[in-house]
Amino acid sequence: MYDLKDTLGTPIAKIEAPGGKGGLSSPTLVDKDLDGIVDIAYAGDRGGNMYRFDLSNSDSSKWSAKVIFEGDKPITSAPAVSRLADKRVVIFGTGSDLSEEDVLNADEQYIYGIFDDDKGTVNVKVTNGTGGGLLEQVLSEENKTLFLNKGSDGSGSKGWVVKLKEGQRVTVKPTVVLRTAFVTIRKYKDDGCGADTAILGINTADGGALTPRSARPIVPEANKDVAQYSGHKTTSKGKSIPIGCMWKNSKTVCPNGYVYDKPVNVRYLDETETDGFSTTADGDAGGSGIDPAGRRPGKNNRCFSKKGVRTLLMNDLDSLDITGPMCGIKRLSWREVFF
Repeated sequence: MYDLKDTLGTPIAKIEAPGGKGGLSSPTLVDKDLDGIVDIAYAGDRGGNMYRFDLSNSDSSKWSAKVIFEGDKPITSAPAVSRLADKRVVIFGTGSDLSEEDVLNADEQYIYGIFDDDKGTVNVKVTNGTGGGLLEQVLSEENKTLFLNKGSDGSGSKGWVVKLKEGQRVTVKPTVVLRTAFVTIRKYKDDGCGADTAILGINTADGGALTPRSARPIVPEANKDVAQYSGHKTTSKGKSIPIGCMWKNSKTVCPNGYVYDKPVNVRYLDETETDGFSTTADGDAGGSGIDPAGRRPGKNNRCFSKKGVRTLLMNDLDSLDITGPMCGIKRLSWREVFF
């Protein structure tokens, strides 16, 4: 990987990826402490490795790279990052559609969430896609609606993994909203002339089910059991079901996603975010590089601070709306109790 000083391509540093195979994916740059300076980067390669690049030293000659994940499935897109209380989750999928042979390939592919606690000890090696200290979550589909397992049972000390169905693959960077990673999954059909696209929301902490406290998709009305708005659906006892959730097997369940019978790409839009920041609340430095009026992005990634429409807009102008928890309004003084 090269770090360039200017638009002329003058190199600051050249960092060797140990054991690299087949070229790197696009990297994701991370500002760990949101101080405006990139500290680390992550990138995968076609051989199935994910690398962590340490760019924190002021002396660029001391920048380094190490493998944090070893697999054997191609990684062709940039990873996403989600910041938890004591670690960072590096989220990526496997698969390729760079060639006709890739498009027709039906090998099993995977979505991974690898825990990085910045201690330099993370190293996950999987066999046939799973193992390596990863919690395996099971993906199921009912009437085009997607579900993942329940939360962690404590067995995933190094992260989690979701096995995809035959022919499915991930070739674009996931989008993180609060602590949910929305992953675009493509499955080609008709000899590569058509495709189905699944949009899957994953709890970044354990790779599993979403809850009413998660950012979650409001799957289309074709699923008549899902609450599309407040008060739309109720439980067997008449209690309102949260938007985007449903009453299933005598409990509230929030679907993880939906399958569309068309090839689409998505872009996340939040009408409350009128200012672009250089980084996200998770430290992903994929913004404009300029913070408005000297402001820095907030660190809150648990709840939405403002009411508004949030959606994954598709390239055919269809959309998948997203809902989630609102932050509590703090009282400024006791005077507000009376006035």
